[in-house]
Amino acid sequence: MGNRIKSIIGKLLTLVLLLSVSQPAHARLLFVDDVFVNDSETYEIGSNDDAATTPLTLQFGGTNGETLTWDNSNSWFDISDDFSLEQNQLKNVAIDNLASAPLTPVAGQIYHDTGDTNTYIYTGAIWEDITPIASSTNTKVITVGTGLDYTTIAAGATYLNTLSGGIILLSAETHAVSAAVDLTNIWMIGKDATKTTIQISGSGQMDSFDTKFTGLTMDINAITDTMAIDVQSGSSSLHFAQVDFDILDSGDSLIDSNAVSAPTSSLTFIGCNETAGSGTILKTIATGNLNASSTIFISSARGNNLLLMDDWGVTIEGAGNVYTTGTITTVPANTIFVYPGMYLQGAVNSLPSGGSITILPGTHSITAPIVITNDNIEIAGYGDSSVISASGFTGGDTVAAIQIGAADGTAPVNGVAIRDLKVEVTGTGGSDIHGIRAAGGSDNILDHITVQKVSGTSGTGATARMGIQFIDGTATQLTRPVITNSVILGNGGSNYFTDGIHLTSDGTFTGVWGNDQGVLNALIEGNVVDYVRETTYVFVGVDDSSLFNNRSSRMGAGGGTAYGVFMGNATNVNMSGNVFVGSLSTTSIAVGIEPFNPGVLKEVTDSLFNNNVIDGEGASGLGFAVGFQIGNATNAGVHRNSFQNNTIRGASVATTTAITVRGNADTNTFSNNDIYGGSNAWDTGVHLQASTQDGNLVRGNRYTNVTTWLTDVGTATKNGVSQHRATTDPTINDDIGDGYGIGTIWINTSTDESFIMAASGLGAAVWNHIVNDGTYGTIFTLDEDNAGAGVNLDLVANQGSGNDGTIRYNAANTRWEISNNGSATFNAIQGANIFFGYDATGGQTINATEITINIDTTDFADANYSLATDQVTINETGVYQITLDVGAETTNLGGSTVAGWIIKLQENVGAGFVDIANSVTGCIAIELSNTYSCNLTIARSFAATDIIRVRADRVNGTTNFRTLADNTRLIIEKIR
Repeated sequence: MGNRIKSIIGKLLTLVLLLSVSQPAHARLLFVDDVFVNDSETYEIGSNDDAATTPLTLQFGGTNGETLTWDNSNSWFDISDDFSLEQNQLKNVAIDNLASAPLTPVAGQIYHDTGDTNTYIYTGAIWEDITPIASSTNTKVITVGTGLDYTTIAAGATYLNTLSGGIILLSAETHAVSAAVDLTNIWMIGKDATKTTIQISGSGQMDSFDTKFTGLTMDINAITDTMAIDVQSGSSSLHFAQVDFDILDSGDSLIDSNAVSAPTSSLTFIGCNETAGSGTILKTIATGNLNASSTIFISSARGNNLLLMDDWGVTIEGAGNVYTTGTITTVPANTIFVYPGMYLQGAVNSLPSGGSITILPGTHSITAPIVITNDNIEIAGYGDSSVISASGFTGGDTVAAIQIGAADGTAPVNGVAIRDLKVEVTGTGGSDIHGIRAAGGSDNILDHITVQKVSGTSGTGATARMGIQFIDGTATQLTRPVITNSVILGNGGSNYFTDGIHLTSDGTFTGVWGNDQGVLNALIEGNVVDYVRETTYVFVGVDDSSLFNNRSSRMGAGGGTAYGVFMGNATNVNMSGNVFVGSLSTTSIAVGIEPFNPGVLKEVTDSLFNNNVIDGEGASGLGFAVGFQIGNATNAGVHRNSFQNNTIRGASVATTTAITVRGNADTNTFSNNDIYGGSNAWDTGVHLQASTQDGNLVRGNRYTNVTTWLTDVGTATKNGVSQHRATTDPTINDDIGDGYGIGTIWINTSTDESFIMAASGLGAAVWNHIVNDGTYGTIFTLDEDNAGAGVNLDLVANQGSGNDGTIRYNAANTRWEISNNGSATFNAIQGANIFFGYDATGGQTINATEITINIDTTDFADANYSLATDQVTINETGVYQITLDVGAETTNLGGSTVAGWIIKLQENVGAGFVDIANSVTGCIAIELSNTYSCNLTIARSFAATDIIRVRADRVNGTTNFRTLADNTRLIIEKIR
């Protein structure tokens, strides 16, 4: 009795050896060299005492070799194969008792561990504990609730304390705790936080030592002590999972300690939420009695409400929700999710080596700047649903809701990216602030940001407040700043920023507008500025940079002189594809290039201003006083810039000029611009107003509703195929290299004599003198009587060798034409042979189905073109330049916030319409309920009778567009 079976393998084994005195005749039991004794039915193998010194083996069969062996060294029997009990019982058996698991077990092996007193079976992979759990009256797992093992937490805890702890399963009801309960090594598990509540009140308190809480709500209300959980001396951990806290009174806390020596504990919160109440999870370090070196870990937030911990250091994982002004560390490193109400500045400060902060949806209120002082930090939200609301600030000229680098520019930071969130600024008077501001640094990015002035009127000059302001550092350049796809908004009335996007290194207001160190390689693209006091885009002290595809509207909300763009002290700037509409001040200037000289603004050189649209009367505006104002009275540095293919429309009621060139602005080019008066005519198209100007080129511009096309007080102005004034006669060296083309008229203002260019070769220009009596040269006389209808008028130059050049007014085509070298082929002079049509109706829906855009009105067209059913027929073979601009507005608010659409040209050369190569362009709408423009320009050959039409459709997103009346134009010009 009481013996054990060792090392049972596979099946449960036993040995039953049945030997009979009377055996069959054919079998014998032979014991070689040993004595066989039959004494009282006992069969002895081996000599006396052999079993104590020698292994004894009983073998079954010579071939099979199966054996039963007495192992004298271990004092047990070994058997060589499995035994079957044939469903008979194995009685009075004890499982193998070992201090540790066998080292080479097989599946099914069982042993009893003498250390932990548990029994294990080997599954083939692990040792599985098969120790049976006793009934609830003896187990460490009990239930508490109505009709269960125990009816109160106190009673259940009292029982488990006799077993050194255990698990309490709480029923789905409210469990009141009104006296102290000892929860040493106890795990409290509820149904979930919506069903199981522990309600602590009065003298209720949980004295916790290594305690866990899971799936419940802790409701703390009017407690006698100021803590609901009293951490006991020596407790190393306190764990909460899926627990909601309601700490009613502001003076109360969830966790503290009455221990004489403040315990150092590890506090873990997983999926927890402080749903209501004014209390805190922990008291401040100074007022509480937990050791300050205790560790706090928070993971997997349950809701938007924060766990309030004041000044404790916290480690969070991803979306852990906590408010603390203490240090935050993150798991995985450098990733923080910020809920509304969390200490955003603390999150920023917690990324000393860079990292990512996600601004979760909701309003994040701040009353002091968010200052980013470390490199390589990304702050990203969920678009306009993630709002940083700045109000109650102590204002200042360098104060912003979000500040990148030190405000005074002494400590720039690099590699900061802020994306996909909204900044709202509320302020009045001295509390007005900027939206986002950077001072120096490199590779800082703003993308898809909305900055809105909720209320407050910003100042002017040095006190001006900007939606976004990037300046240089006190000793370093601002390099490679990027501001893209962002929106700066006013809020109607007198609620606006002074400027929208302000990019400067201008020391006029040192440290406020910049520090004269320079801005380099900036990209400002795809932004929208609406409703500002003064200027939508400021670009001063900026080199090698781009201002692409931006839009601004309703500048000049303060009533004074405002600018769409103010540019100064800049070199190698590409300003293309921008749209400026809806000026709210009749003195506003769309684009000011060094328009005044406050001291340091000196140069704008080698820059391109191309394909911009200026429409002062769009968006219910009052019009611009000046489209482009270039230079100032004392300026000496606006040189070698090109102004091409711009549309300048919408004159105000005051004296107006589409392009004004002032001061010593030299060698600039103004070509192929479309200049349209709005409800008021432009007084002057291009005005070169200073005699100090030299060598500007004006050519190929188109004027509609303009009183005076060109006024020129400058010297050596080249007017392309137009006219030029000087105090001397032309020479053979006034040639194509100087910008003069065949057909240019040269007027000597000293002698009132005129000359026309017949040949433009380098060093071999031919200028024919036009005589005052109406003839020039010696060959042809202009028929001033123009007898008869349809008579052509020709101006012929003849060099006596048949080398004739003729300028003809073609009465049939109502245009000027030119022929060289006696050729009978006449080509239209640039500026003629133009078709300009537009859509006066609008209202077409642009969706996923391709449509033909209306071109229903002809503003101008010579005889080479005909318009019918939205199609233009070209009647003369040649090379043509086509400029197309389609204006539309988004229509369905339920659509996506980003939608794409395309426009393109098609031609019909007799076999149906096909797409014209390289004529498809795509455009993106970045905001619903707004207007957008899509444009393209191509040049190619067409044959007579070719037909052109305009097509459009939506290509992605769900937002549809609707064409706007008078916002679509098609311009076709023969260039050869």
